[in-house]
Amino acid sequence: MIKGFEKIKKKFSLWKKRKEDFFVRMENYKISFFTSCGIFSYIMMLVCALAVMTVFAISEIKNEFNTASIIIASIFIVLTLIAMISYVVSIFLKNSLQFKLGKLSSGLISFAILVVPIYFVLLLCYINIPQGREIIVSLFTAVTTFSATILTIMGVHYTLVQQRNERIDKNNLIFELYDNSDKESEYKVKSALGDMKLNLKIKNISNNFGYIIGLFKLCGCDIYQIGDDFSYLAIQPNHCLSITDIQVNTGDDQLILVYKDIGENYYYLLISIYENKICNIERFGKCDIEFLYNQIIETNETEKAVSSENKKEKVSKIDICQEEDINKRKEETKPNNTENVDGFEVVVSVDGEIKTDIKLLNILKKERLRLAKEKRIKAYMIFNNQQLVALATYKPKDENSFISIYGLGQKKYDFYGELFIHIIISYEELKGAA
Repeated sequence: MIKGFEKIKKKFSLWKKRKEDFFVRMENYKISFFTSCGIFSYIMMLVCALAVMTVFAISEIKNEFNTASIIIASIFIVLTLIAMISYVVSIFLKNSLQFKLGKLSSGLISFAILVVPIYFVLLLCYINIPQGREIIVSLFTAVTTFSATILTIMGVHYTLVQQRNERIDKNNLIFELYDNSDKESEYKVKSALGDMKLNLKIKNISNNFGYIIGLFKLCGCDIYQIGDDFSYLAIQPNHCLSITDIQVNTGDDQLILVYKDIGENYYYLLISIYENKICNIERFGKCDIEFLYNQIIETNETEKAVSSENKKEKVSKIDICQEEDINKRKEETKPNNTENVDGFEVVVSVDGEIKTDIKLLNILKKERLRLAKEKRIKAYMIFNNQQLVALATYKPKDENSFISIYGLGQKKYDFYGELFIHIIISYEELKGAA
């Protein structure tokens, strides 16, 4: 039983993590809204149907159907029909989105949830109310006709959506990273902020025009726009585009490039950054542009709230002198001399002595792996090898010393700084005690 509980707990934990994933949230953005509307309509429909049954049951016990009972029952029947129509509309819109993902089963489940309770209620009424059996039989016929119509509409709807998907897939835009090309145009990102510059080169290998909408950086479920809007920057078929002066912060791991075709179909490329370079395309797919911009607004509002809270808590901020001191220390901690040890470029002195604490490096590496498994992300997205070596070499004890290390910044501290500093301090205390 304990093992069964553990399995359920593990599945719930995975479901919760999956729910927090940016791309899962984007996929379910509108689906969740229509599902909520459908659930509310369904509950209202059941409540009204039970009210109708109660009125009929009371009238049956009293053995009289007066005008008041008929009016009350009629009102609840109308409300039941309105709730049913609302449910059908909500589920129809939800299924439209799920059919685009090729999920027919969700439509059939929604249909069963609607129809089965209605038949069950009518069957109970037929058994318990002999006087109204003729009306109930008519309702059975009406519900059966309604069900057949809904199933037919659902089948046609699914077919049309799949045909549309096939047309889109045939004309799908395909982008890839490239190194050099003769047919290359260049675009410089304007008004971008960050301490690291990147260049991105992409090629449109399809036979259709593509339009770049914007570049964004992704941190968990938080998303930030890089620079100004691209104003539908066009890429011709089989042509290349070099996007330069992409400014990000040291430690940022992922970029999202959003583009559209000549229709209103939006797509994204998730691009990884590794060791301060564009690495590869991790995934791509259809993009919900409304969700994307709402998420940017939400991220900005959250950051403003956190920033104002931090201002209340911290009276003094890092002044210009401290900032210059941090930049100076960053220069001092640049890994100029390195040596490969177990796949890590550890820091060595001019004399060739290893400055990196290898034992601490292994401890930090294990913690990074544990976190990566827990968050279901790649290990380098927490700290890349260079950043991990820097932590094991310079052993920061607080926020100031952490952000003063080359390759580490404020965002990395906000996400993982306190945890790793705690590990470093604990390690040093144990080492001193020994």
